[in-house]
Amino acid sequence: YLTRYVRIIPNVIVTMLLTVFILPIISRKTALQTLLIDKPAELCARNGWRNIFMIHNWFKFEEMCNLHTHHIGTDFELFLIAPFLLILLWKTPRRGYAIIFTMLFIATALRFYVTYTKELTYFVPFSTRLSTLIQTANYLYTLPSHRFTVYGIGLLLGFNLRKFRSIKVNNLSFFLGQCVSILAIFVIISACKKMLGIDVQYDKFTHATFAALAPVLACIPIAWLIFLSHVGIKSESQYYFMFNLTD
Repeated sequence: YLTRYVRIIPNVIVTMLLTVFILPIISRKTALQTLLIDKPAELCARNGWRNIFMIHNWFKFEEMCNLHTHHIGTDFELFLIAPFLLILLWKTPRRGYAIIFTMLFIATALRFYVTYTKELTYFVPFSTRLSTLIQTANYLYTLPSHRFTVYGIGLLLGFNLRKFRSIKVNNLSFFLGQCVSILAIFVIISACKKMLGIDVQYDKFTHATFAALAPVLACIPIAWLIFLSHVGIKSESQYYFMFNLTD
């Protein structure tokens, strides 16, 4: 924990110092400076201690120093629980899988619930209110409880790749994996197309479903490529065509 914190925190502090002391000096005095330069500098001067303790992602976007660093706090907090989950997987796999899958389900359900009840959106369709976008950031992007899905899938993938090192992929398995990955990408693109456009009316159930399932679907092709690399299928042609997969 300490090694990771020491490696990250100098960069966090430097970005805060730049925001507070350097950017206000070198920026031009324009109408946008108050919004883009002076306000962030004020927030970092007042709330920068939250970034140092990696808890700034628990506060509202409107009160956060350096908005673009919210993921650092989220990732660090998820990292705090990762060793315990991996130890549990290693010692009692059945219980570990049960707990992680339960956490994955809860995180997915939370994204659906907050998107549906607060009418949030991942996109910026026409007539979207700024308050809606800010709420989306506050409830969907910053809280580790809502972002655990992708992190948990990564933990499961890494654990299984390490535990089962001698997995072989035959032609049928490769074909099925490719089909599932392509289907996941197609579903995401189709959903995005459905929710964007001038004439599209906002539907909270559609957006809530997308918020809940899109991270899971996006993990499928990425995890599949990582798995292929792990088993030794590394050439670009082999990723997309079944050439020389087995002896």
